[in-house]
Amino acid sequence: MSYNTIAFRAELCDGCGDCMTACAEAKSGTRDLAQARLRIFPAGEPGATPDLALCRQCGTPDCVTHCPAGALEKNQDSGVIAWDQERCVTCLLCTAGCAYGGITYEAAVGHVAKCDTCDGDPACVRACPTGALGWRIAGELYNRAGARADLFVPGLAACQGCHSELLIRHTLRHVGPEVVVAAPPGCIPGMGTVGYNGRTGAKVPIFHPLLTNTAAMLAGMQRQFRRQGRAVTALALAGDGGTADAGFQSLSGAASRNDPILYVCVDNEGYMNTGMQASGSTPRGSWTSTTPVGPALHGKVEEAKNLPLVMVMHNCAYVATASTAFLEDYYAKLEKAIAASRSGFAYLHVYAPCPTGWRFPAAMTTEVARLGVETNFHPLWEFTPAAGVRFTRPVDRGRPVAEYLAGIGKYRHLSATEIAAIQAKVEERLAALVRFAAAAPPAPAAPTVIAARAAPEYRFQPAIETMSRDALAALQLERLRAVLRRTYDRVAPYRAKCQAAGVRPEDLHHLDDLSAFPFSLKTDLRDAYPLGLFAVPREQVLRLHASSGTTGRPTVVGYTRDDLAIWAELVARGLATAGARPGDVIHNAYGYGLFTGGLGLHAGAERLGATVVPASGGGTERQVVLLRDFAADVLCATPSYALNLAEVAEREGIDLRGARLRLGMFGAEPWSDGMRAELEARLGIVARDVYGLSEVLGPGVAVECEAGAGLHGWEDHFIFETVDPDTGARLPDGAAGELVITTLTKEALPMIRYRTRDISRLDRAPCACGRTHARIMRITGRSDDMLIIRGVNVYPTQVEAALVDLPGASPHYLLVVAHTGTMDTLTVELEADPLREAASYPSLAREAAHRIKSLIGISAAIVVREPGALPRSLGKALRVRDLRPKS
Repeated sequence: MSYNTIAFRAELCDGCGDCMTACAEAKSGTRDLAQARLRIFPAGEPGATPDLALCRQCGTPDCVTHCPAGALEKNQDSGVIAWDQERCVTCLLCTAGCAYGGITYEAAVGHVAKCDTCDGDPACVRACPTGALGWRIAGELYNRAGARADLFVPGLAACQGCHSELLIRHTLRHVGPEVVVAAPPGCIPGMGTVGYNGRTGAKVPIFHPLLTNTAAMLAGMQRQFRRQGRAVTALALAGDGGTADAGFQSLSGAASRNDPILYVCVDNEGYMNTGMQASGSTPRGSWTSTTPVGPALHGKVEEAKNLPLVMVMHNCAYVATASTAFLEDYYAKLEKAIAASRSGFAYLHVYAPCPTGWRFPAAMTTEVARLGVETNFHPLWEFTPAAGVRFTRPVDRGRPVAEYLAGIGKYRHLSATEIAAIQAKVEERLAALVRFAAAAPPAPAAPTVIAARAAPEYRFQPAIETMSRDALAALQLERLRAVLRRTYDRVAPYRAKCQAAGVRPEDLHHLDDLSAFPFSLKTDLRDAYPLGLFAVPREQVLRLHASSGTTGRPTVVGYTRDDLAIWAELVARGLATAGARPGDVIHNAYGYGLFTGGLGLHAGAERLGATVVPASGGGTERQVVLLRDFAADVLCATPSYALNLAEVAEREGIDLRGARLRLGMFGAEPWSDGMRAELEARLGIVARDVYGLSEVLGPGVAVECEAGAGLHGWEDHFIFETVDPDTGARLPDGAAGELVITTLTKEALPMIRYRTRDISRLDRAPCACGRTHARIMRITGRSDDMLIIRGVNVYPTQVEAALVDLPGASPHYLLVVAHTGTMDTLTVELEADPLREAASYPSLAREAAHRIKSLIGISAAIVVREPGALPRSLGKALRVRDLRPKS
């Protein structure tokens, strides 16, 4: 039976200790870490990862067995091992019996302490800012993967104890039906996957190449699929013999070309289906039928090829090792590999022990595979060109290799000296990997994922997108002089700012002179409400949009005919840069109306020549059906709503991963790399970042290209700077600061040096995609108190404006922002007036929710507190508690 538990991903842990503090607060009401029931131990050396001491609520817990007083008992319903302080005699035998260090004696409190999972809502998980801790629900893996269609038929005939069948079944469950499978000679076709006598063992196209040409045949097939405009995963399920030996030339060629292939090598360290002969992947010292053991023979004398590291040298889009003993790790890597294979070569090397060929009992397969990882004989890691090598399981406290070798018959003949030599080789290989992991990752200017694309190479405006830096600078200077003159002459508030600063348009001689001109601020738009900053008569404005402001008055932006044409052009350029193409079906789930996202993306998609589905927001169940039935190629939405779509699709049994959808364009709110990975995994897409703000244009200001190394900001229409948020001083490229944008071609509402309050970096180095425009790195935060919730800008003072004259409410309130499921949520804790009766609190909550929705445009949960319940402050009042994980 399986139980819910707290899972730990060491590679994501930064050692911040927030989990320990949260645990201490939950258990004692203090921040005294002695009260915490878990411990984070920092990494001891480069390349290592932190470790966690925490009760894992074991199925057959040794601590319960060791306890002589019966103070520990496993709850068979919840799975939690409960500790009874009344029975405990503080003998500490339980601490010795816990393999995870999950029970410790704390002298400060005078007794042992262990995790009780906080009744299923662990405080440590909620507090973890990096996602290293997760609450895993029993059966989650099966519910997520097992519910998908099994694409192999029943009755495959693998050997008893072989993990390969489990591995390939779940691999295809994740990949989905839009796949063609190559299974070269080996155990995988031997168990019946390709089939016999005209009957196939798979429910998808599968073929039986030679040992020598697996990757080459897949590459050719993939090219033909691309010519037909079909998004099909080209998947190899191969053994180590067909990969490391006869098939290596074909494999190396495909990897060097960065062909869009997913190659899974199931490594059982030999040709096991034809008589247990040695392969290039067979380790030194192994008995095989071609490397026998006798008086003068001691098994294989050559070292095994380090094939995963060889693939790293090919600079593939993604390379990873995995083990059948750690399937969660494999599934996570498989999802990344699937996404990478849409635009480049992805290679997974899975260590799969063979009971028959390795000579150990069939029931021990998982234990053998686990020891292979824990002794670092088979270390688990992953590689991308952007991030380099990264370990996904701890390697700093490896168990002796002798423990792994002892249970495997093919090593039974080894002497202590030979085992010591193998231990030394394991440590030597591990040291090399640690050096790789510790080294700085390759510069992002040359990732190879763009060598092959999910769609034919295409640029919407190639001459402009690849314009030289000198030509761009000359164009910017010409346009900057014109927009400064026009703004100074026609926008009185900005002219007053220039006069106060002692500058005039004619003072601009070089682009660097722009730093002498005053900033434009969001408050300028509010102060000039509604049209006081417009540079053209209202009659020339064809469209008005508005976003929320801090006082309840919206900030109004407008567009002339030429503005709308340029906006559509830039959005079309951005769509193409991210990977959309003319003729695509683009499902637009951004909100239509005063928000710029929906209409802005719509016009740009039509300008590109795509078919637009104007879905807007809401009606999620219907949108999922439309995504499937209209065969959408591209999804445009906020990232949180895209996750909501994925969640609803899974609940409704609609597999969007098997649909035609290939690209997601997400923006309007902050999102992390972790959310990107989840979006790509759950929707089967490549996720791209979109940046824009209504004050300078709307969506289309910048977009992430297919190289994935930042967002290209279109410098023929904007000038980008970063400044110190406190002093306003201009910062050099590469330094993190507040992003400042000047519009060069806007007619209705020109903006000179608009302070976005977004914190980012600029990189003007050439991009691997060939475009020359500056790249804006991922937004890491904001320099003001604005919150972005589900794509809507929310300020604390907006809530105050909504509640200030609400009958029965006091002026005390608190905003609590959290991330629940896939969506950000806003809860407003409102303190009632002392004269308000408790029976009327529900009606007060309804009225408050209605006011906030009407004024700000976002739904909020309202919690009415009794008078005096909210904390008071002698200084600045605490108005916001943001519980969302840090990026």
